[in-house]
Amino acid sequence: EGQWFQQVRTICHDLEQRTGVEMLVVTVKDVGGFAHAKEYASRLYEAWRIGSAQQERGILLLASVAERQAVVVVGKNLITTIPPQKLDELSMT
Repeated sequence: EGQWFQQVRTICHDLEQRTGVEMLVVTVKDVGGFAHAKEYASRLYEAWRIGSAQQERGILLLASVAERQAVVVVGKNLITTIPPQKLDELSMT
């Protein structure tokens, strides 16, 4: 939990305060029994109710070390703000 952690935490907090968008950054050793980091991230997004289930205004950035993958999952109400093509550019698979 060094300086990087605090910077990311501040960015996520500021984003939520200014826009109402909840953002979480998650790093994991691996994605367990899931075939792809995207599937694991989507399950986390739903289970943790990021951006609230009603508003669907959340962002989850997940990095998996073992799979060497980084993916972004966004709520349905942000799709028009962050198009899928841009998400593909942000994801490293």
